[in-house]
Amino acid sequence: MNGNKLKKISTLFLLTVFVGNGFAQNDSLPISSIQFRVQLVLPLFLDNETELKGADAQWQKIAVSYYQGVLTALDSLERAGFKLLLFIDDYKSDTNLIKEIMTRPDRQNMDLIIGPLYKNGFHVAERFAAKNKIPILSPFLTFQTQSTNEFSVAANPTIESYGREMARFINNHLDSVNILLVHDGSAMDKSFTKAFNKVYNTEKRNLLKDYTYAHATHPAKGLMMTMYNWVIIPSKDEKTVNTVLYQLHDTIQDNPMSVVGVQPWLEFSNVNFKLWDTLDIHLLTPYYINYHDSIVHEFVMRFREHYATDPDEYVFRGYDQFLVMMYMLRNHGKTFQSAVVGKEYPALHTRFRFNREAKNSGLENGYLAILRYNEFRFHKLQ
Repeated sequence: MNGNKLKKISTLFLLTVFVGNGFAQNDSLPISSIQFRVQLVLPLFLDNETELKGADAQWQKIAVSYYQGVLTALDSLERAGFKLLLFIDDYKSDTNLIKEIMTRPDRQNMDLIIGPLYKNGFHVAERFAAKNKIPILSPFLTFQTQSTNEFSVAANPTIESYGREMARFINNHLDSVNILLVHDGSAMDKSFTKAFNKVYNTEKRNLLKDYTYAHATHPAKGLMMTMYNWVIIPSKDEKTVNTVLYQLHDTIQDNPMSVVGVQPWLEFSNVNFKLWDTLDIHLLTPYYINYHDSIVHEFVMRFREHYATDPDEYVFRGYDQFLVMMYMLRNHGKTFQSAVVGKEYPALHTRFRFNREAKNSGLENGYLAILRYNEFRFHKLQ
């Protein structure tokens, strides 16, 4: 299916979003006569005859929302003068199907591949992209190990980025505080801590202590009454996190503190928000949608007008990721990787701050926001 056969979105293109967020502030549009060819590989389950359940139903919901975001961006770009052909491939979990899709005659000479969403399928497509020197975007997966494909792009940061960003925040904004790093022995904890320690400035007047969580121990022994305490808990285990939070709450009268968590906390099923407010919870997260922003509000209104529903986070991701990738292709071609390292691109739900671990490794969006939970709502600190 190409862009000429896709159902057009009737919503007016939000040029103010594209320009106002810095994508084309000094450009005159249309800016290129090149017709970009983009392949989108998503688990849409279009040929499924029975009702989906469980994980398949959830993945389809995510894929449809992401697809709607991409279509909204496609309509936006075409109205702005871009020439695009969008090829849609419905992929579930068969890696042999990915190999077949990639070798189809009309799928050659792509300028960009987005997806697949599943790990195994993405790795198959990634090898194809590397061989044919095609940029490939992973919308949700992160690089668990350093990617050796210089054409790969991860839209989300690794857990190592969480550790580095927290260390930078402490180095730049905190002085004479007691930092308690809570360990649960998980892979996430180990990756976070290793990256944190590489960046953390030991020469400042902050104190850094370690505490290993166990049922028979209490974090109070790592807290200080004479200094303000920052307690960092890089765990995604809900039971562990809630236990430590209640333990900390027992000591807060004697030990003033703030507590730092990670994005998976937003997915917990049992959250005591009063406790979060009391403990001054801060969360590291790669995305944050400010619905009070006028541009976000306009985007929501126009999306609602067309789809009769509000856009979820995956709509925002599809929209923003597609715009940013096309901007980089337009300005730098398929070898944009070196040109965008260190640059930052604002978007509706996040910012894109690309980095790479080595000269020929993949690109990673290392941006993270720090949200503070105060008076029963989140406030963005940076």
